[in-house]
Amino acid sequence: MTKKLYFIFIILYTSLLLYWLFFGFGRTPNVEKTVQFVPFTTIYKMFTQVDDFKYLSVNIIGNIVVFIPFGFLGIVFEKLKKARFLFPIFILGISTLEFLQFITKRGYAEIDDVILNTMGVAIGFWVYRFLLKFLKFHATLNLTAKETKEIPKK
Repeated sequence: MTKKLYFIFIILYTSLLLYWLFFGFGRTPNVEKTVQFVPFTTIYKMFTQVDDFKYLSVNIIGNIVVFIPFGFLGIVFEKLKKARFLFPIFILGISTLEFLQFITKRGYAEIDDVILNTMGVAIGFWVYRFLLKFLKFHATLNLTAKETKEIPKK
């Protein structure tokens, strides 16, 4: 049941993110195309040149937080329970979206967005891994408690 619900959630959530990336927040095609390949340039500018905390938090924290659910893709896709599969696939996917934003002039293609989005996936992935271990440990504790109750007392 969890697998099916998460699958439906991630499809709807991905659709919403795609809308945000290309049409949301008043995005219209820009005349200029911008690409930023130098890591941390935009992040540095945000912290040193932007006084508006709301703008800063939406761009920095928002780019991390909205991608946390993708760290849980292992629920639906068994191979994506492993970092060596999840991260390259995600980086390729988000890089493709950044490139499409550049081509369609509906945003800016920035390596910093890839970095921040990947940080979000990493947070989600490690939370997911922690929950798996915690639930497995909890199940083991319950099994041990049941076994000790079944041992006859002398």
